[in-house]
Amino acid sequence: MLNDLVVASRELFSVLRSRVFLKCQFSWLTLMLMLALVAGCGGRSTRLTGVVTKNGEPVSEGSLEFSGSGLPMLYADIKSDGSFAAKQGMSENVTPGSYRVSWQVFEALPTAPDQPPLQKLVSPKKFSDPATSGLSVNVEPNQTNHHVIELGDPER
Repeated sequence: MLNDLVVASRELFSVLRSRVFLKCQFSWLTLMLMLALVAGCGGRSTRLTGVVTKNGEPVSEGSLEFSGSGLPMLYADIKSDGSFAAKQGMSENVTPGSYRVSWQVFEALPTAPDQPPLQKLVSPKKFSDPATSGLSVNVEPNQTNHHVIELGDPER
């Protein structure tokens, strides 16, 4: 009895599949074409990753901002091993170009429960402004760009 049920379900599936496919063949082809266009016909993505160091040792805290003339802002949080992966909005795909980089570390200040949180900049002020940080990266298209960002002397 189970065998008869399996054979009957296979026959029903075969009939439905052929009828649906014939009626929807144009729709499936259209859908596949649209997906190929949206996916960029298999184009490669552009990503920005790297590590932040000071005196050759990984920096384990803070965040990075990348800004460039006519380019969207990129952001990255630094992980405990010093690594980062920049994002453009919510996407890891970024716009190629030349970016200036800023690095900031903030410390939360105590506030009353009904007050908005306050933060204090604890990293050297020089690095918090891309115009004075001396840090920059160039992002090439269609590849993963891995950079080592070395924080120099904040007094220079």
